Amino acid sequence: MLNNQVVVVTGASRGLGAGFAKRLAADGANVVLAARNDDLLRQVANEIEAAGGTALPVRCDVTVQDDIDELVRATLDRFGRVDVLVNNAGALVLAPFLEETDEMWYEMLEANLTSARRATKAFLPAMLEQGAGRIIFVSSNAAKRGFPHDAAYSVAKAGLMALAKVLAVEYGTKGIDVHALCPGLVADTDLGEFVVVDHIQNFEGSREKFWEWANTLSPKGFHPTVDEIVDLVAFLASGSPGSAVLHGTVLTADHGMTPY
Repeated sequence: MLNNQVVVVTGASRGLGAGFAKRLAADGANVVLAARNDDLLRQVANEIEAAGGTALPVRCDVTVQDDIDELVRATLDRFGRVDVLVNNAGALVLAPFLEETDEMWYEMLEANLTSARRATKAFLPAMLEQGAGRIIFVSSNAAKRGFPHDAAYSVAKAGLMALAKVLAVEYGTKGIDVHALCPGLVADTDLGEFVVVDHIQNFEGSREKFWEWANTLSPKGFHPTVDEIVDLVAFLASGSPGSAVLHGTVLTADHGMTPY
């Protein structure tokens, strides 16, 4: 349980981020929700509060340093500490490699990699001062195996895995646990649906044909749900001995689709 611990979740207005925030609040955490869409963010916060949890919504574009600085100030002013940072915010642009512009490339690096570095660098001093903290990077199995039209996104997500390992080595003896998580296709999110639609339009031709192809990629014949990924992040955030022993490990959560 996370009783009265302070958890910051970026990209918390919908999809996996909203799921993380709700579950961690249900586990007893004081949750700080960060995202660009203020209306959606407040809806999630209201749901948490209505269920008896504590939520602080902070409008934040993680690609903007001033917004990150304000997120840190708001968190520390309200709660005085930060115990867990879930770097979940991200974006997806898909294009064939030869059609992928420099603008797309740098947008993916900024939204998925540099923004997580920025948030981590901003919150880490408070964790070091208190002598404990947990950082979770939400990467993707696209970082481990190739998917068409995914070059910039995959490279950015692979960068998160490398960053997690470096931070684990640098700060493991200072009370900081670091994890990286690589979910597979989570179709019941906006981002997952975007992937499905792109493949339908460019390769498979119909939703039925897409799933006939996609399901064969998994040894189990199906792909993760939001609840399954949320449950795994809740475990990593808990700080239990079982989660702490995974320090610096990249966990692939795709039902065996990427078995390494």
